[in-house]
Amino acid sequence: MRTILLNLTVPIYEPLPPQYFIRVVSDRWLGSQTVLPVPFWHLILPEKYPPPTELLDLQPLPVTALRNPAYEALYQDFKHFNPVQTQASTGSGKTICAELPILRNHQKGPDSIFRAVYIAPLEALAKERYSDWKKKFGDSLGMRVVELTGETTTDLKLLEKGQLIISTPERWDALSRRWKQRKHLDNQVENKFRIVALSTSLANAKNLGQWIGATFHGLFNFSPCVRPVPLDIHIQGVDIANFEARMQAMTKLTYTAIVQHARKGKPAIVYVPTRKLACLAAVDLMTYSRMDNKGTPVFLLKFETELETFVERINEPVLKETLKYGVGYLHEGFSGTDQDIVKTLFETGWIQVCVMSSKMCWGVRLSAQLVVVMGTQYHDGRENVHSGYPVSDLLQMMGHASRPLVDSSGKCVILYHAPCKDYYENFLYEAFPVESHLQHYLHDNFNTEIVVGVIQNEQDAVDYLTWAFMYRRLTQNPNYYNLQGVSHRHISDHLSELVENTISDLESCKCVTVVDDILLSPLNHGLIASYYYISYTTIGRFTSSLTSTTKLKGLLEILASATEYEQFPIRLGEEELIRRLINHQRFSFGNPKYTDPHVKANALLQAHFSRQMVGGNLASDQQEVLLSASRLLQAMVDVISSNGWLNLALLAMEASQMITEGM
Repeated sequence: MRTILLNLTVPIYEPLPPQYFIRVVSDRWLGSQTVLPVPFWHLILPEKYPPPTELLDLQPLPVTALRNPAYEALYQDFKHFNPVQTQASTGSGKTICAELPILRNHQKGPDSIFRAVYIAPLEALAKERYSDWKKKFGDSLGMRVVELTGETTTDLKLLEKGQLIISTPERWDALSRRWKQRKHLDNQVENKFRIVALSTSLANAKNLGQWIGATFHGLFNFSPCVRPVPLDIHIQGVDIANFEARMQAMTKLTYTAIVQHARKGKPAIVYVPTRKLACLAAVDLMTYSRMDNKGTPVFLLKFETELETFVERINEPVLKETLKYGVGYLHEGFSGTDQDIVKTLFETGWIQVCVMSSKMCWGVRLSAQLVVVMGTQYHDGRENVHSGYPVSDLLQMMGHASRPLVDSSGKCVILYHAPCKDYYENFLYEAFPVESHLQHYLHDNFNTEIVVGVIQNEQDAVDYLTWAFMYRRLTQNPNYYNLQGVSHRHISDHLSELVENTISDLESCKCVTVVDDILLSPLNHGLIASYYYISYTTIGRFTSSLTSTTKLKGLLEILASATEYEQFPIRLGEEELIRRLINHQRFSFGNPKYTDPHVKANALLQAHFSRQMVGGNLASDQQEVLLSASRLLQAMVDVISSNGWLNLALLAMEASQMITEGM
């Protein structure tokens, strides 16, 4: 029997009822239903959030307030800074709030002292920021701008020479873990440093600000409706249960929204859940425009003859056709040339409509007067269900409907599955609270701190947790963290249990050992996991699965079973592609599950070794597999070497070399 996990969002009203009854009815089997009582006797609701910061009616500062001609030249596109600061909505110009402290530091001290680190939540945003600041600060002001790669040796060299360092949280964490042994990081810790934290509007910004040490005067948390360009939001539900039929119906609604809200050639961006739908939606929009306008390409804002020079350089045949009618589309599988051409045509106003896969809302710097979110669900291939977009993704998409120097207002049309109406109406107009997820990643954090000597016993581990953001939120939202009370005894017992369970798991994976029932000492496998930035479960799997007689087939299976591949995407309809890929590989698979991300990773690794070409989505997926595989194999070599298995170590080194040379 297969277990099905249901995620439900249920509103709770005051006064609090004693319990809710949730009825789950099968849509496939008659009479198959269950009723689940959910009691609220022990429910502790989160504390009320403080009101947002009022936006004062101040005169915006002119760019000349920088009092430096070189700095003023960086902001030639506008004359005044807008009044929105720090925690404003996406698209409000928060990046400039990060640039001003960088310029202040650059002006104050010599090159040998100036150093700044910018951490972006996603790799796409880090690349976008590097590209922008390389031109703005590197070429114009001579700053040494670098982007961390994730490869430790290379990153240490970049850290040594760079003045403005751009990174993702994972890469900075991997580099800063052993800061005591790395003089460049150690020197920076000894000096005074400043933290500038920027985010979208938060309900509990006060907690976050206090945690990072922000004073009352340095904390700003504006309402989500505060924007430099007012945003009109229209939400519309489509009550069709089948996903494909619902998306087809939304295409017509999207076309209608563009015609109504993006008049006189105003640009429009359409976000769709998948790469495949990006192509299909672009073709449908092209078809609707041809039918309504008797073949006249109304979305094309230039003559077709002027467009031919660009169209000839496009590789995608479908894209060539849609561009002739003023409709472009983008997804991650496109070549760099195709992406650049579509972006250029849209930015310069040659085409009116650009359809993008949802993930491209991060890292693609396109804005429009109208944004249409065509569906708010994506297919999760691992569970074979459709899950909703994270609220952060939706806010990012909405933020692209902002052109401060061009439009007086922006418009956003959100099309969603009708039953989700209350959810989106609530969270799109209110700030969202942020909670800690440290409890889900505590094992790897503890392992690292034990390796560097910060945590030497269980009391140190409890003290370590009291410095975390999670500790501040325990009393504010206790049920979220599985607390049954907020007294000192409840919190103390909860932290002690959390520490004991975590240490026990690390012991079972042979990462740490407890000496004399008190002291925590790192073992060789814990050192390896920390050094190569891999999960403790991965190192445990390597330890338990590898033997002196393991062959290449077994080695690849163990490699592909790593925890790092658990979140690997499985897309709708991809099972057949994976099945065909598996049938052409050297090593057979025993009853493979085609929706298993580990099976997919194994198949892509073998395809790489046999030099079998894969295209489309699988090509980009293969690159992700290989990037992780290189680090995992190096860790595997160390595990094998600690056991003294020479032949297997040589085999793992050979596999690592095959990956490196192929990349």
